[in-house]
Parts: sequence; C-alpha cells; structure tokens
Amino acid sequence: MPTSIQHFLSRTAATLGLFGSMAMAPIQVWAMSADSASVGRSGMPLMAANDVDGEVRDLVLKGDSIEVTYKNTGTRATAIVGELQVRGDDEELVCSVLLADSVVVKAGATVRMRVAMPTLPRGRYTMFAVVDFGGPEMTAAQAALEIR
Repeated sequence: MPTSIQHFLSRTAATLGLFGSMAMAPIQVWAMSADSASVGRSGMPLMAANDVDGEVRDLVLKGDSIEVTYKNTGTRATAIVGELQVRGDDEELVCSVLLADSVVVKAGATVRMRVAMPTLPRGRYTMFAVVDFGGPEMTAAQAALEIR
C-alpha cells in the first residue's frame, strides 16, 4: 500500500458496541488521489483508467452496525482494502475499523461490508468509509453522525 494511503488509513484499535441514540446525516461520496505515481499497490504499472475503477455507493447505519456498499465499476477484477474511520469535530481520528483486506471484487460486482458500530461517547462525528481499489484514486463516502 502506498505511504500516503497508509497515513490516511491508519490502523487504530476500536472498541465495538453501541451507545446512546444516534442520528446520521445523508452521505457524500467522493474520490481522492491515492498517490501521484503511476504504479499500483503491487508496484506494477496501472492499467487504462477504465480497467481499474470503483466507488463507494452507500454508507448506512443499520441497527448496531454500519454497512458500506462498494461497486467495481472497472472492467477487471481488483482486490480492495477498506476502512471505516470515525473523526471528531476537531477532525482527530477517534477510531477506525477494517472493512476489507485484499477482498477480490469481480468487474461489475457489488459487495456489502458490515462492521459493528464503534462505541462512542455523546458528540458529533464524521464517518469515512475509504476504499483503495488499486487505481490512481481511492473512493470514499462520508456521513455526519450525532450521538445524543
């Protein structure tokens, strides 16, 4: 994984469970540059832009878990690495939970990844579901979360 992605997808421990009542705002889906180099995670040159592509389609609170939907919009199978990050009002990382680690997604396929909702004290947070699909960009969705 490129260094810039390792920095963004920091691996911190999370205590899992549910606390208080929650309200989630609608999600925002976006992409960000993974690395300025033209090589993928394996060090091999990247294929044509439409060969390797994907997007996080949804980030949904379902009971005591979070469900993230990812679609491979490219023309070949790719291995994805993903993480759910929770950040506080000060943008400080509160916790992170691994969504996927080298999960192979066929071209055109959609996968749903579900993780337990982290235990959080009352407050306002932003959740980020970030997926590296091996292309020149990463895809992500974000949602506001308030725990009362």
